[in-house]
Amino acid sequence: MSTPPNPEHVLQLTKGVEARKSWRMLHPDEQPRLRDVHLKQKALAQIDLRGADLHKANLWKANLDEADLRDAELSSATLNGVSLRNADLRGANLRFARMVGADVNGAKFSGCYVYGCSIWNLHGQPKEQFDVVVTPRNEPQVTVDDLQMVACDFFAVITATFRTLYVLVVMEIGSRRILHYNVTAHPTAEWTRQQFREALPGDHPHRFVIHDRDSIFAAEVDQGLANLGVRVLQTPVRAPQANSVCERLGGSLRRECLDFLIPLSERICE
Repeated sequence: MSTPPNPEHVLQLTKGVEARKSWRMLHPDEQPRLRDVHLKQKALAQIDLRGADLHKANLWKANLDEADLRDAELSSATLNGVSLRNADLRGANLRFARMVGADVNGAKFSGCYVYGCSIWNLHGQPKEQFDVVVTPRNEPQVTVDDLQMVACDFFAVITATFRTLYVLVVMEIGSRRILHYNVTAHPTAEWTRQQFREALPGDHPHRFVIHDRDSIFAAEVDQGLANLGVRVLQTPVRAPQANSVCERLGGSLRRECLDFLIPLSERICE
């Protein structure tokens, strides 16, 4: 059962930064309980929310510039359009949070937990992002300094003759660069393994590959990826936001191309 937000803690947010700092000095060990709280477009610059429980909190377009959010529980929180300029989020839990269009210039993200977090179209450059944890809670903890990660997915395309073609796209998360793509009418595990061999040559710097739980990504595909020196990170069941980079690419392909163009054959798709 979800724990409701503490009314006193919510009230402190409305009293301004100085009042909040004073309350924090009087209650240094009390963790703010703000689950499911709605703080849309609130001015919370320089606020001290260390260790706060903000699970599923709605912080849409809130101003959290220079805020102290160290070790905060922000899992499944809505952070779309939020301003985090020079904010400190070291050790914060961002699992399954949504952070689209946020301003993160000068922010510190070292030690954050980001598995399943939907992150794209960010503005600015973070100051720190070391030892970011990219594995689920129930798996051995894996951290990386610079996320050398690859995401992949299949997209279905219907031709003018009503054949179904499958497009595999392999792209780098950090740069959004497409490393490899190919089209087939009959995707198999061996065909998929060959695509990864071409996408990830022997001198590649990548350490992780994200893919969903589609049956085409069979055990032999994951073993082939392990032989290439990368670790597979499977997305949770029915959680497309965990592979948001590829999902967004697929949506763009449909909206900007396939909604207006019907390919005649496999060769045209290539």
